[in-house]
Amino acid sequence: EEEEEEEEWDGSPKKKKINIAKKKEKTDLSGGPKREMECPVCKKFRSSKVGTMITHLREVHGTTPIEVGIMFLCDCSYKSASNSHFLYSQCDIRNFKIIHEKKVGVKCVQCESLMSSIYAYTGHL
Repeated sequence: EEEEEEEEWDGSPKKKKINIAKKKEKTDLSGGPKREMECPVCKKFRSSKVGTMITHLREVHGTTPIEVGIMFLCDCSYKSASNSHFLYSQCDIRNFKIIHEKKVGVKCVQCESLMSSIYAYTGHL
């Protein structure tokens, strides 16, 4: 927001503008500061949102979190290689960090495919 403050009139119609808007810091839903994740492939892209990071990996690098070997760990301890936490959870924290895992995802017992989450696995069956 901008607020205008009039100075003493000196014959000119100019008004001095004062910018009182402060840059809002990103916060998670519980009020704490949002953690930004760094792309594990290019190290240049940063985002605090899992969906945005997944889209970046897919569209820019042509890969997925599973192929890169990463998972997203929420401060509530939920861990997934997909955006399922946002879609299916009642968590009000949603503050993620990227963790590197040797075995990422849920492995299908029938065909041995890796799924990004338990929700993807149940859909796969």
